[in-house]
Amino acid sequence: MHTVIDDHSRVADAEIHGDETPATAAGGLRRAVSWFAARGVTVERVLSDNGPAYKCHLWRDTCR
Repeated sequence: MHTVIDDHSRVADAEIHGDETPATAAGGLRRAVSWFAARGVTVERVLSDNGPAYKCHLWRDTCR
């Protein structure tokens, strides 16, 4: 499960996937940013648990 929580409002978005690959994590982040943007929330920074999917170049590039 990939969960994204807005620190200010505590609004959350979650997705359940069959894997924890970098591509799945990056796709989840892109969809979450769009989901939050549709609700007027602007992403300023991203914090993660530093699992393998969140420590790769794809994740870094997606965050940029």
